[in-house]
Amino acid sequence: MAKLDWELDKETEIIAKAINLARNCKKCEQYPGDSYFKVGTWLKHVPVGYTPDVVIIDKDTREEKLCSSPENIINSLASGNFLQGLVLVILWGNMIRTKNRIYTKSLNEIERVLRDTAKTVRKDGSIKNAWVFLRKKLNWSNVIMSKYLHFQVRALKYNCPGVPTDNLIMKNKLYPDLKKKMRAIPTLSKYNLEPWFDNTHSWQPYNRYMTVIITKVTTIETAS
Repeated sequence: MAKLDWELDKETEIIAKAINLARNCKKCEQYPGDSYFKVGTWLKHVPVGYTPDVVIIDKDTREEKLCSSPENIINSLASGNFLQGLVLVILWGNMIRTKNRIYTKSLNEIERVLRDTAKTVRKDGSIKNAWVFLRKKLNWSNVIMSKYLHFQVRALKYNCPGVPTDNLIMKNKLYPDLKKKMRAIPTLSKYNLEPWFDNTHSWQPYNRYMTVIITKVTTIETAS
């Protein structure tokens, strides 16, 4: 399995290395996506005549529902079933209320963009250009881009995929906590922890966020 390439933000990396991020770190499992949605609700987001292949039958109502497990998402994207994969990512990420800001183009155009996105990741071994491409073509937010690309990378069998973001947790918990830890270390006073988010949903803030995560993972692996 190939490793995804990351160009870490140098200043953020220095800050992350100086802070013991591995302390009290607990391993946790990814959200299993135990969410289900009626098939009929989502048929307007896939081509006419399309039949989803990730359907379960509700044991009580006997209704057909989509299952948004990570395995189903990855298998959908790996097989080139991009529109089904996108539906499942939206359901997995609990982004149903904002889906109108995700389906910003026709289904044919979205499918073409997602297909080209997969080709870009495969060609570059990185998601940097794919991120910029998705933002330009579909005007997606940092949240949906991080979630979709996370699964697209795994479908292409790269390890070290980007971590899906949650803006509330990032802005109100993770980023403030790290800034607080910085202030307790005098040697870090000359550095500035640049934001992990901006109004244009650009690549650089997300890359700074991932720099902290990758540095933490590397620290844990080195210590074990």
